[in-house]
Amino acid sequence: MTWEFHAGQMVVCVDGSPAAYYHRADVRWVAAGEGYTIARVGETPQGTIAVDLEGFPLLRSGYCRFRASRFRPLVTDTQKWLKEVLETPPQPAEREKILWTR
Repeated sequence: MTWEFHAGQMVVCVDGSPAAYYHRADVRWVAAGEGYTIARVGETPQGTIAVDLEGFPLLRSGYCRFRASRFRPLVTDTQKWLKEVLETPPQPAEREKILWTR
């Protein structure tokens, strides 16, 4: 499932595993299950969609720090969200992924 993110949106981290280059103890990283606010949406040097979060320093390179796939929107209306998920069929790539994991 893909999400459309925007600045000011509340999100929840679903993948808090540190990136390979964030092994230093003095560098702050995201934690799974924690909520954050998006500061801006952009991309990584590799061209994947990424976000910067409020409270984290921006990179001097101008790229965003965290892959967007690490987050999902914060759900405040669970019934509305569930209805949207059930009404949206899986994308072809997701369907194949689901078939191969069974």
